[in-house]
Amino acid sequence: MKILVGTCGFPGKRDKIFSSLDAVEIQESFYSLLGEKKIENLRKQKPPDFIYTFKAWQATTHPHTSPTWKRMKTKPKGDIKKYGWLRATEENLWALQQTLEQAIRTDSRVIVFQTPASMPHETEIKKQIEKFFEKALELSGSKIYIAWEPRGVWREDLDFLKIIYNMGIIIVSDVLKHGWIFTRGGIGYIRLHGLGEKEVNYKYKYTDNDLVKLYCEIEEKFEGNEVYVMFNNVYMLEDAIRFKEIMRDKKLCK
Repeated sequence: MKILVGTCGFPGKRDKIFSSLDAVEIQESFYSLLGEKKIENLRKQKPPDFIYTFKAWQATTHPHTSPTWKRMKTKPKGDIKKYGWLRATEENLWALQQTLEQAIRTDSRVIVFQTPASMPHETEIKKQIEKFFEKALELSGSKIYIAWEPRGVWREDLDFLKIIYNMGIIIVSDVLKHGWIFTRGGIGYIRLHGLGEKEVNYKYKYTDNDLVKLYCEIEEKFEGNEVYVMFNNVYMLEDAIRFKEIMRDKKLCK
């Protein structure tokens, strides 16, 4: 099994990140579609053995009333009320296609759809999500993996998440806060948002004990071929580098 360690975004000089880590999750793509120059630069800068993953455009996951839409440079076409929540509307499927095309063009290996905790937990939304991911798998083919990070009550709906997982969608989890959701399959994806009672605690700095626990959780429970460990906190670069150092001790979990 390969453990790939990275950060959500570029929290420092890119040369240091490329030389110290294995992966970066592109974050600008969440707020707006990327410009041609940005896509070209991302491809040119990436070393051959470095991996990009891609955070999906918020038009697919967040409704137009979300505060994050204020940072969207150009609003999407059509009825903006029909965007978000992974619905299989004509508008949302258009946004999905734009997102997938850009993720593939940046040579990303995984695309992450992160839905807000406020997404209504309703039967009709579940039907829409299934249709949305069916289309995502159809459009992506074998070019890129599709992952979903559910938040709020959706994260606790294991029966529905299993349906989505069995379709071939990676279910993203913050393993130190919520444990594994599913552990088998070729690819695992962990996003770490800090510890504490809140959904996210970006100011949290992981201790060495936290990182040892994380490593052992992966070694003992994950059954796939590779797992992405992506830090998403203020100290993400420092924590990610320390985690790679800790992983060198193969006897930690014995």
